[in-house]
Amino acid sequence: MADMTSVHKMKLVLLTPSKKLFEVETSELCLPAQNGDMGVLPAHEPYVAQLGYGVLTYVAEGKTHHFAVEAGIAEIKENVVTVLADSAEEASTVDLDRARKALARAQDRRRGVTSGIDMTRAEKAEYRATARIDAAMRLNFMKQK
Repeated sequence: MADMTSVHKMKLVLLTPSKKLFEVETSELCLPAQNGDMGVLPAHEPYVAQLGYGVLTYVAEGKTHHFAVEAGIAEIKENVVTVLADSAEEASTVDLDRARKALARAQDRRRGVTSGIDMTRAEKAEYRATARIDAAMRLNFMKQK
């Protein structure tokens, strides 16, 4: 007979180009897919998703965890979710003041307040700062519960 705990779990592996951040068993996961958030539960059908900027959230040992991620891909196969993100930052390590300042700078650049700016780069900076702020705010909200 199958171990009932493993039936309700899947493995999550989070990688960046420079390192493996972690590998953990999780009961549920939410990914920031390019076209919106995507929920993943154990026994999900095989799938490959392009990631956008946003917050990766997962539950492990009854505790919810949040990571700000910057683009990449996710592969779901045989109860293993492998996420390769351009960058990832655990919510508790986000400096909220710094992230808010980065967001303001990026928004100023996109509005043309600063001349000679690469708009694609400014847009990515805005998305990255927004994801970092969102991850930190979710963590702060969970702490208040």
